[in-house]
Amino acid sequence: MVLFKDQSIIMASLLTMSIADSFSSIIDIKYGVTRIYNKKSLEGSFVFFIISFLILNLFISSISITISILIALIVTLVELFSFDYIDDNITIPISCALLIKFLV
Repeated sequence: MVLFKDQSIIMASLLTMSIADSFSSIIDIKYGVTRIYNKKSLEGSFVFFIISFLILNLFISSISITISILIALIVTLVELFSFDYIDDNITIPISCALLIKFLV
């Protein structure tokens, strides 16, 4: 709460980590056919992007569609390229919160 005084930034970042990451894993396990990087599928990454986009638009009232797409795309790439030694449960909310803070 020291860096982000706006609670909507915190909520959007944590929900992106918990909901989008969880749904992308479920879709990846169940329907993931097209592997793109680090055993992650295109289908799972697409679901992560869509859910991130929806969360951003629901919780950040002053965000434009373009910025929302940009942030969702960057956070999806952060999730895709997260390595085993750096947990994506840390990188996703931090990158999402920083992008919201500096781009909105």
